[in-house]
Amino acid sequence: MNSKFSLNIHNNTKKNNDRKTSMSKSLLIPLLALSTLIMGSLLSYSIISISAQQDTTTLSNTQIKKSVTHNAVGHESHQVVQFVEPLNNNNTLYKGIVTFTSSIPIDIIAYHDISNIADKLNKTVIKPWTANGKTFVPTTIMKNATSGTVDFVGSGITTHIPYNQTYDVAYSIHAIPFNIK
Repeated sequence: MNSKFSLNIHNNTKKNNDRKTSMSKSLLIPLLALSTLIMGSLLSYSIISISAQQDTTTLSNTQIKKSVTHNAVGHESHQVVQFVEPLNNNNTLYKGIVTFTSSIPIDIIAYHDISNIADKLNKTVIKPWTANGKTFVPTTIMKNATSGTVDFVGSGITTHIPYNQTYDVAYSIHAIPFNIK
């Protein structure tokens, strides 16, 4: 399917040229939003097709969330928004994509549940998170971002700031869970 969109404004004065520039800039945001929605729809379709072949459940979610206090030991003064939280077993990884917009700059962190090998870690090299009796290794995917799209693999994925200020995040996530053994 080929489609073209064109907007031509003919102006002869400097005042009208300024109006043309202003109008072009004002059209940029709606066009970006429309293209994001179209890409999200196409992405949802392709992930659903893949998941049907693999006989797994696809996680697709679009939400706006307010940050909450981080539940990891030593991070109680930090704020997070969980895009995907780990399942009760530590054998599930998610592979997917998240598109987000935040009210303040945030970090995006994927993390892996390593509870079954936590006692064998060299904790001077790896700085794990401990929460709800489980141990996780975080990997920062994006730093100080207010919007973006990231691919990830992990037991979970979250936003994070290292201080106590609430913020809002609008996001869309599409992910496939995989069991590992």
